[in-house]
Amino acid sequence: MAKIHAMPGVTYQHKKTRGLYAVESIGVIEKTGEAAVIYRRIDPAVSDNRLWIRPYEEFCDGRFIFAGDITFTSSGGELSDGQND
Repeated sequence: MAKIHAMPGVTYQHKKTRGLYAVESIGVIEKTGEAAVIYRRIDPAVSDNRLWIRPYEEFCDGRFIFAGDITFTSSGGELSDGQND
């Protein structure tokens, strides 16, 4: 299983749920000093604006895959792969 590298501004898909997530930032867990990924779900059908935080190694262990250039356009309420923009 290939590991990924989480990068801010990039979209990933959760393999189990198939949900799309945009990485907002890379942070640090204060208590442990461990790197963490801060990300947000980007799904027009889900009105959940929460930020999620997961240890960097866990995010990159294969449960998320690179989703290419898929982005959410809030004005149109649809997902775009950037090819027809």
